[in-house]
Amino acid sequence: MSRAGNKTRQNIMDSAQQLIVERGFAGASIDRIILDAGITKGAFFYHFKSKANLAEALFQRYIEHDLEALEEICGTASRMSDDPVQRVLIILALYAEMLDGMQDSGYGCLFAAYAFQQMEFPIELKPLIVSWLKKYKALLNPYYEAAIPNGNTDQQVTADDLITQLLIIFEGTFVLANVQSSPTLPSRQLRLYRTQLEVLLKA
Repeated sequence: MSRAGNKTRQNIMDSAQQLIVERGFAGASIDRIILDAGITKGAFFYHFKSKANLAEALFQRYIEHDLEALEEICGTASRMSDDPVQRVLIILALYAEMLDGMQDSGYGCLFAAYAFQQMEFPIELKPLIVSWLKKYKALLNPYYEAAIPNGNTDQQVTADDLITQLLIIFEGTFVLANVQSSPTLPSRQLRLYRTQLEVLLKA
């Protein structure tokens, strides 16, 4: 694909993502996407066979970016500390900083949009979301597993429990941030989770 063609494709996906976050999948009509992207209907269908095909490509791109960001953050944390607990805390601190940098570009999350409006989206997306969830947990699991034994806590807590809590905070706060028009909410809640986790792991 030419550079201009690739730019048009990315422009369509960017417009669609913003509309889905703001209006839901049903509210992001092809006509509205075309209008926001400033393209013709022919250009849209040149790049995407259907709205469902666009949604699949959009979530695939989102997942790739999300996992790449997590891998980079985990790698940075590993270089910064050999201590298992500190590594997890650094990961969360870096995540919060990343969210700080996203505030000016909005506070929507495609995963939160999918979870909140699942029936609107094509059913084909579900295996893609489940696959992302497994990969996300698999990336973080070794860090959490290594950190838990360092905490002398009698609570029956697992790495999966703590990672699941992290995901709940992420997706839940993005929904609330949208409703409350509060772009700082996700990073604030993540820092609160980090503080609570530090107490738990160092108990």
